[in-house]
Amino acid sequence: MKKILVILPNNLGDVIMALPMLEGLKKNDPEAHITFFVETGYEGGLIGSPWCDRIFLFDRKGIRDRARTRNWRASLDALHNIVRELAEERFSRVINLSQHPYTAYITGLLSCPQTAGRVFLREGNHAVADNWSRYLYAIPFGRAYNRLHAADIYRNIAGVAHIPSQEPLFIGADEREQAGKYLQSRGIDPAGKPVMVLQPGAAYQAKRWPIEHFAALGRMLIDGGYRIVITGAQAEVAIANGLQSQLAGGVVTAGALSFRETIALLPYAAGCVTGDTAIMHAAASLGRPVYALFGPTNPVETGPYRRGAWVFSGRCPNRPCFCFECKTRLCMKSIVPGEVYRTIRENAVKESTSDVYLTAVDPDGILRLDPIVERGAPYCNRAGAALTGRFIDHESRPAFTASEDEAEALKKETYAVADAARSMAQSLAEFESSRSPDSLRAFETIRGNLSKLSGIGVFWTALLNLQLNSVPLLDPPRGIAESRELCRKMAEEVSAALSILP
Repeated sequence: MKKILVILPNNLGDVIMALPMLEGLKKNDPEAHITFFVETGYEGGLIGSPWCDRIFLFDRKGIRDRARTRNWRASLDALHNIVRELAEERFSRVINLSQHPYTAYITGLLSCPQTAGRVFLREGNHAVADNWSRYLYAIPFGRAYNRLHAADIYRNIAGVAHIPSQEPLFIGADEREQAGKYLQSRGIDPAGKPVMVLQPGAAYQAKRWPIEHFAALGRMLIDGGYRIVITGAQAEVAIANGLQSQLAGGVVTAGALSFRETIALLPYAAGCVTGDTAIMHAAASLGRPVYALFGPTNPVETGPYRRGAWVFSGRCPNRPCFCFECKTRLCMKSIVPGEVYRTIRENAVKESTSDVYLTAVDPDGILRLDPIVERGAPYCNRAGAALTGRFIDHESRPAFTASEDEAEALKKETYAVADAARSMAQSLAEFESSRSPDSLRAFETIRGNLSKLSGIGVFWTALLNLQLNSVPLLDPPRGIAESRELCRKMAEEVSAALSILP
């Protein structure tokens, strides 16, 4: 029996976005046994899943806290036991989707013959050996040149095709029954007036829609015949109660229900209005109508993963900035409650002070954001994203348009990286023949100059550096030869990607 370990320790939303990948793995090989390594407290999206055979809980915070006391040896023993228990499983495949450094050490200690993602090599360096994981790591350096949702990237890392599923997130019949009884106990008849879930909290301040906007929307919904359920974690109780205090009604579940109990309410909801939260991912995974409010984060990467979800994106020249704190909160404030309400009632948008997108699925199963109203800076440079897609997957020519100036800029930046990679390969070849330190210095100078590039050149440089940093150097001749070949191949493949430009 094939044993597969998937590592994604936190957070709730990322775990839910991994479900399509798990479904693909299980459907590709129904006999495979899949273990999911996750930090304690973030397993809610996996419970009861037919795609996951075992949930391996890792008490990272507990181990960390004990390590800071005089009882630190117990913490070390716990780590040893965890690695030993995992190693005894003799996994045939490890898929490390996490970018936390500590998971690379665990992955390295398992010595699995087939590994994807970050791994710490016994030679003493971190390596990201597979193309799709390197692509994932390169995205923060050039987000505009990625058109893929995290769930689709996870699937590609695992090598599984898109497999449509109505509800990849599993909610058991008993959980649904208890959720229905809970709503009735709070005066809401699941078969009566439509229920709208409002999730006012988010992981940090910059992602939260102003509470007065939520209140204005809530009043419109109540006047329109909806019942309101206000959800949230224990840390969001004050936010939820503050919203309820501004409404003539509304049931607060924040702090009263667990994450599993909360998402079990979603099948009874007519929709969910939320920021970029785990509840958003759960509602999308359960096929519920989603009205997602995005500010500092990128809906291309982490938006609702389902066809037909609405995404409202605040207009700000710095989006996506990924700021945790924002003095102006311009982006979130620009999303107007009345426009969200009209979209809920009419399932259409004609005009908006914010940008509005509708999720759709390509014939090849790739999620995309279709702009309905877009006057702010686009999240994705489609021509550039087509280039990176061609490079990473050698995919057929995607549909896109590029102006002459845009095409020329992409060519210039791409050729700059290709030429630099060729020169780096030549410098290493000269070193192999002459052993001259000048050749290595030339290599490092060229590599350092790549940091001066902009645009798509930054993305290409990140991919090249990820490859070079993954080469073990304890055997210098072998490391030099591998680095030379990587540079040569990078130059060829980057140049070949340009064939899709007009």
